[in-house]
Amino acid sequence: LLYVIYNMCPVLVNIILAWMRKALRNWNFGWILLATFFIGITAFLLPPVPGVTVYIFGGLVVSNHCPLGGAGTDTAFWIGSAVNIGLCWVMKLAACALQQTCIGGVLGQSLWVRQTVGVHKVAIRCIEAELSAPGWTIGKVAILCGGPDWPTSVLAGVLGLSVMQCELGTLPIIFFIVPCGLSGSLYLRMDKSDIWARAAQTMIITAMLLNLLLWALAAWAMHRRLEREYDRLRKPLASNVDLEWLDYQVAELERRVFVCWGDVPRMVRVVYLLGAFIHMVICHVLMIGYNLLFGDFGVSADIDTLQLRGRDGVFNDSALALIMVYSASILFWIQFQVWLWFRTREPLAANAAELKVMEAEWKERWVRELERSEQILATCPAAEVRLTAAPPPPRAPEQDRGGEHPPEELEPVSFTTYPSDMMPGLSLDTPGSVPPLPNTSGEGAA
Repeated sequence: LLYVIYNMCPVLVNIILAWMRKALRNWNFGWILLATFFIGITAFLLPPVPGVTVYIFGGLVVSNHCPLGGAGTDTAFWIGSAVNIGLCWVMKLAACALQQTCIGGVLGQSLWVRQTVGVHKVAIRCIEAELSAPGWTIGKVAILCGGPDWPTSVLAGVLGLSVMQCELGTLPIIFFIVPCGLSGSLYLRMDKSDIWARAAQTMIITAMLLNLLLWALAAWAMHRRLEREYDRLRKPLASNVDLEWLDYQVAELERRVFVCWGDVPRMVRVVYLLGAFIHMVICHVLMIGYNLLFGDFGVSADIDTLQLRGRDGVFNDSALALIMVYSASILFWIQFQVWLWFRTREPLAANAAELKVMEAEWKERWVRELERSEQILATCPAAEVRLTAAPPPPRAPEQDRGGEHPPEELEPVSFTTYPSDMMPGLSLDTPGSVPPLPNTSGEGAA
C-alpha cells in the first residue's frame, strides 16, 4: 500500500503545485515569497512529498516574479534564483525543526511508537549515536542531509535529540538545494535555447549524484561506528526496560494465541490469497510500466494544458482501471483481518490480562539481571555478557491448533555469558554459569 501511495503522490503533488504557480502569478513579490514558504512547509510535513519537488517549485515561482534589478531582466532572474535558494534553505531548516518537535517529539512520548521504531535496537541506537555527535561529522551530515526528509527528522524527534544540533548538521543541505533550485529556475528558460534545458537537466543529475554520495557516506559512517562500538550499542539499557517488556509481551502473545492456516475458513483463505496476488501483480506493473500508465506532468508544466484522463492525460484508462482494482482488492485483506480479530480478541484479552499481572515482577528481574551482568563486566572486563529472555518451554502437540496457550508461570529472565581466555571455567552459551556475586543488596539471590 505504501509503495502505491508513494507512486501516486508525486503525480498529484505536481498538479497541485502547478495550479498554485498559476494562482500566485499576479501576486506581489513579498506575498509570493510568504506563500511559497508556507506551501513548502506544508509539503514537507507530508511524508510522501520529496524535498526536490519543493525546491523546484520555488525556483519556478520565485525566479520568474522577482522585481529586483528590473522585472523581466536577466539580473532579476538571477537575483530571484538566489533568493529562492535562500528561501528553500530556511524552509528546509524550519520544516526539520517542526517535524522533529511537533511530530517526532509527540510520537516519541508513546511507548508503542518507540517500540515499533526500535529505539532500543542496535540499528537505531547506531543512528542515534551518529546523530548525537556534537558539531559536524561525516555520518551526521550524511544522514541528516541525505536521508528521507520526513522520516529522518521525525526519527530524531522520537529519539529526543537536540534540535539545535540537528539543525547544525542540516546546514550543509544548501549544497543539495542549489542544484535543485537552479533546475526549477532554468526550466523557465527552456524555450529560449536548448542550452537552458540541458543546464536544468544537469542540475537535476548533479543533485541526484550528490544524494547518492550522501547515502554512501551515511552507510560507511554507520558501518564504522558498528565496528568500533558494537558491544556498547547492543548492551541493554535499564532505561529501556519498558520497551524490552513490550517486546516480550508481543512475543509471548504471539506464542500463546495463534491461528493455523488450516483453521481459516476456505472462502476467507481464497479471498485473502486472491487479494495478495492482485497486490503483487499491481506493484510489479507499477514498477515496470509506470511510464505507460501515467502521463508526464511536471511542476514546470502549464496547468491550463492539464488533461487528467485519456491517452495523453495524466491517468490513462489502464491506470484508472488499475487503481480501481487495487482499491477493491484492499477489501480482500480487510475481510481476513476482521475474521482474525473476531477469532483472537477474547484469547488475546485474557492473556494480556495475565501478562499485565506479571509485568512488575518481570521488569524487576530484568533490571536485576542487567545490574548483575554489569557487575560481572566490572569484575572481569574480558567477559562478554548478553542479556536475553529464557526460551519458552515447548508446547504440547495437542496445543498446536488450539488457538490459545494455557496460562503459565512467569518465565525467568536469564543472561548468557560467553567465556574468554581469562575465564576458562565458564561454559559457552550456558545460562547461569557465572559464579554468584556477593549479595550486597540484602535480598535473596536472584
